[in-house]
Amino acid sequence: MEVDQKKQSDDWQRFRAQTLVGESLAGEKKYAEAEPLLREGYQEMLARKYLIDAPDRYHLELAHR
Repeated sequence: MEVDQKKQSDDWQRFRAQTLVGESLAGEKKYAEAEPLLREGYQEMLARKYLIDAPDRYHLELAHR
């Protein structure tokens, strides 16, 4: 995630990766660590929705869930 922050600071896929890390933490019942990653990742993906190609927009829906 840290590499993505440097290389792809404004790319929607960086925030997708953030939600995946959040999901992993939630799966480990580390909810306090997971929640900010999930919230921010989703919000930032939503803000960049126009940059996400149509076939990849399902990632936004997955992050929303």
